[in-house]
Amino acid sequence: YRGGYPQNLTLIFRSDDDGKTWHYVSELFPCFWGKMFIHKGELYMLSCSTEYGDLLIGKSTDGGKTADSISVDAIDPDWNKDGLMRTLKGLALHPSDAKRIHVSQDYGGLSYTDDGGLSWVVVDSILYSPYLRYNPLDERYMIGYGTGHVIVSRDGGFQWTKKSIRGNVV
Repeated sequence: YRGGYPQNLTLIFRSDDDGKTWHYVSELFPCFWGKMFIHKGELYMLSCSTEYGDLLIGKSTDGGKTADSISVDAIDPDWNKDGLMRTLKGLALHPSDAKRIHVSQDYGGLSYTDDGGLSWVVVDSILYSPYLRYNPLDERYMIGYGTGHVIVSRDGGFQWTKKSIRGNVV
C-alpha cells in the first residue's frame, strides 16, 4: 500500500542479502489482501481485485521478476448478485497436479479448476470451509472444517459430505 494511491495497489520489493537491503521490483494493480506462496517451485500471489472484490491469482516462473495472471472470474461471475460479500476462505493446491486448485468462499461454496484457473467448476454452492487440505498420504482424501462442521471428500474434492460436530476442530 502507498499513501495517496488506491488501496488495491501493491508494491513488490526484493532482497538479495537476507533482508539487509531491499529494492523495488514492480507494482501489482489491482491487488488487495495479497498473499505470496511457493508451490512446486513457482511463486504465486493470491489476492482480491478490491476489498471483497474478484479473486485473482498471479504466477511467476522466474522467481518474481515477471508474473502471469490466472483468471478466476468463472468461479462465480455473479458473486455479489444478492448483496452477499463472497470472500475467499480456503485454498487447497493438489499435491501432484499443479493445475488443480480447490477454493472455498463465504456464500459461494466450493469450486475447483483442473486447468490452472482458466475455468472453474462449482462443486457445491452452499458448503464452505476456511480450511481445505489434501491428505498427504492419499490425494483422493480431502478435509475441511467450519463452525460446527467438518467436510470430507473421498474422491479428490468432487463430492463432499458434511458432518456436524460439537465444539471446535483443532
